[in-house]
Amino acid sequence: MRIGIIGAGNMATLHADAIVRSGRAQVAAVYAIDTQQVATFASRYGARVANDAREIFEDSAIGAVIIATPTPSHAEYLRLAHKAQKHVLCEKPVVRTRAEADEIAALFTGYPCVAAAGHLVRFTPEYKYLRQVIREGKLGQVGTIRLTRACGARKDPSDWHLDESASGGVILDLMVHDLDLLTWVFGPIQTIYVQRADHQGDLCHDYALAIAKLSSGALAHLEASWAEPPGEFYYAYEVAGSLGILEFDSRKEPTLVCVSRTDKQRVGRTPEVCSPVDAQLADFLDAIEKGQPPTVPLEVGLNAVRLALVALESAQSNQPIVVG
Repeated sequence: MRIGIIGAGNMATLHADAIVRSGRAQVAAVYAIDTQQVATFASRYGARVANDAREIFEDSAIGAVIIATPTPSHAEYLRLAHKAQKHVLCEKPVVRTRAEADEIAALFTGYPCVAAAGHLVRFTPEYKYLRQVIREGKLGQVGTIRLTRACGARKDPSDWHLDESASGGVILDLMVHDLDLLTWVFGPIQTIYVQRADHQGDLCHDYALAIAKLSSGALAHLEASWAEPPGEFYYAYEVAGSLGILEFDSRKEPTLVCVSRTDKQRVGRTPEVCSPVDAQLADFLDAIEKGQPPTVPLEVGLNAVRLALVALESAQSNQPIVVG
């Protein structure tokens, strides 16, 4: 499979490395606005540099396209993918606005090719294990859920994430993962209330804290932070039910522990090591080759954006919002 990549930054590099490791595809072409960055990227992967994005979408020799650019450009590239009828994988957040989410959802209804959203959390072993435990009822009736996702401050003034109109800040960058996780594992969100640090126009230390009431009756606490020490990145969860507690923290070893309410014993479990990026690519290629839906269809990514925008609205209005 010959794959074209739109973008040449960190996420594009993760995707390209996964393509190389897979042995099932190759990076055929790349397009990015930064000419120096794209030249280095193309040289590293033996790819052709396209003069513009349309050149990649219109190339009949390219079977699929991965969109890994800043969020505001996603909608336009998805339109090009639809026009060219290409298999496409778009990084999260899939779009930036509610209007774009509605437009792209309508555009891709009945799409004959594979259209997938890049939500790596759904391919991360510890989160897949959490979903399995919940589906099997091992924790009983879930009462509380704590989800954390955090990284170091964004100090580079040229970082596009620091423009809230482009990135949506920490809510659309990080919290969007855990909002999607909530619905995937625990079901619909009923109401959400979000507080956000007063950054006075400086997003580099953005921080948001959300309380969500689920339709099941469970309460979820979501923390998203760009305010950690330099180079820090971690993610964690704690889920408490009537039969026990499941805890995970990427900083600890073992990362995953379960506390049973019946025998009071703590048992460590480390899931099989599997790169989420590799698993996501394999799923995308399998969907193309077998003519089956991807694990994370584009519509799932669009729904995650809608939830994140509701969370952002709550933070801006300082009011709880009913979801739906």
